[in-house]
Amino acid sequence: MSVTEVHIIVPGICGPLCETESLKQSNTVGQWVQRLCHSEEQASYSNLDDAITGIFGLQTGEGDLPSAALLMKANNRYAADRYYIQAAPVHLQADLDQAVLTPAADITISEEEATALCEALNKHFDEDGLSFDMLSKDQWVVSSTEEIQIMTTSLSEAVGRNINFLLPRGERSASWKKILTEAQMLMHSHEVNSRRNDSGLLTINSLWFYGAGRLPGLQGKGSQEDKSEEFTICSRDDIFKGIASVIGCDFQQCVSVEEFTDYLRSVGYSEFDTRKHVLHLPALEHVVNYTDVTLWMQHLEELLTQWVYPLMSYAAQHDIRMVLYPCNGKQYRFSKHDRWKFWRRGELSTYIHSFHDDRGQ
Repeated sequence: MSVTEVHIIVPGICGPLCETESLKQSNTVGQWVQRLCHSEEQASYSNLDDAITGIFGLQTGEGDLPSAALLMKANNRYAADRYYIQAAPVHLQADLDQAVLTPAADITISEEEATALCEALNKHFDEDGLSFDMLSKDQWVVSSTEEIQIMTTSLSEAVGRNINFLLPRGERSASWKKILTEAQMLMHSHEVNSRRNDSGLLTINSLWFYGAGRLPGLQGKGSQEDKSEEFTICSRDDIFKGIASVIGCDFQQCVSVEEFTDYLRSVGYSEFDTRKHVLHLPALEHVVNYTDVTLWMQHLEELLTQWVYPLMSYAAQHDIRMVLYPCNGKQYRFSKHDRWKFWRRGELSTYIHSFHDDRGQ
């Protein structure tokens, strides 16, 4: 008899954090560690892009997860004769030794500011065959007539880190570093940033290029019809909407655990249900790298109480297996039998990892 499975992609729920010493007295973290130690632990994906590629069986070759193309597909703006890369608007705080990135989510960009900057960038780079598409005020995509032959680091991996070690690599990386420098000069002198600077706001002074390529192919059976029967997807991220479009599977934007469990009931899971019901929870992605661990703990408590623990209870009641992907090299599998493992005791360092342990710089 098969068991219905819910696969939860939750990057950052186990770190890596800048430090873990201050977590030892946290009841929230302690309770979460005990839940984890009762589960079945396995080796798994080390970052979000690898998790997405592996779970859905996408073919990306040696390059990036083509998140830009997936975003364009989700917004019905994908053209097969163009190449795409994300160009996230960010703030870089630079000194002699490093440049640290803060994403748009934490610097409050307005629609008017985003529009003005994109228009200026389009005007400047038009002769280079580059076009900037503003999908939302903090989600921009560059399309090109020429193939973008670089490898990049995703935005969530770059937040709060010294980006000097994370710049584009590959055959055409020098060209894209030049494009980045020109964009930084243009944005630095733009009136949008003059006004922000006068108002004491962080400027939108750079871009972060990542997620290059065309739409991915499919591994395994290979056909869209086959893949559509294997998955349902729930996320508020348009990248997952784009994946659902490529695969041809059902997609939902559930905003609460109640809405998600209602959806599970509506699709009629049973002992014959072999689909993976994939849920993406991104709340911790952009705070896990910051030096303020208390910010991560606040988001963790909300995520656990509003999503993870209610789902665990629901899954145990309905004989559903939960597979959780922290995107740190491990996965945790929960079942209704976990309650019988009450004798297990987990150590913080085993389940909550520090920045220095996992990623060096």
